[in-house]
Amino acid sequence: MGTPELACASLQALLTSPSFQVVAAVTQPDKPKGRALKLHRSPVKEFALTANLPVLQPERARNESFIEDI
Repeated sequence: MGTPELACASLQALLTSPSFQVVAAVTQPDKPKGRALKLHRSPVKEFALTANLPVLQPERARNESFIEDI
């Protein structure tokens, strides 16, 4: 779970470790940014997509559907 660019290093380490099996990345939903308010992906989402990982973006971590997905 994470959103900032700093979390990408941890995700990379987990992906390259034979001790872990990463099945998905969890990050905040895309947010509008800039004057045009275009949706921008978090650094973790960008990294996960390049690693072909599923990305979960719940509005709230306590959301029942999110908990069921996990």
